[in-house]
Amino acid sequence: MQSLATFARKALTIVVAALFIGLTLLPAIQIVLRLIGMPFIGAEELTRFFLICMIFLSYPLVVAAKENIVMGELKNMLPAGLRRFLEVLIELSATVLSFYVSYAAYHTVMRNLKNATPTLQIPFWLFLGSTLVAFLLAGFIHLSELYAKLFRSRA
Repeated sequence: MQSLATFARKALTIVVAALFIGLTLLPAIQIVLRLIGMPFIGAEELTRFFLICMIFLSYPLVVAAKENIVMGELKNMLPAGLRRFLEVLIELSATVLSFYVSYAAYHTVMRNLKNATPTLQIPFWLFLGSTLVAFLLAGFIHLSELYAKLFRSRA
């Protein structure tokens, strides 16, 4: 199970890195092509697509690395019992919300299977699919963290 998670994390990291490279290179390529009189029609649309997918697909990586924004100093000032309760409540909320967003994204994908962007005709399900995949993965990561928080020893 751990090797599957490691493989998925590495694969997702490669996809996000490729999107970042595309996001960085596309505007530069567009500028050069405009200078030589051959503009890349739809470069802005493709750049937005890369940006949206990169941001959503990065979310599970942030969750897995435990790099979410937290108020650690405030939590550390709380008594141990209250801090543990708050950590479980936060993880439970994140789990529920991640699965809810993936549920909503699934239904939105199903309603927009035939829609596409105006210039490049990129199917909307690709945009929305990145949201679905990202929040589904994040939901499972949060669920795993919730399980660990609920059943870890109180030593």
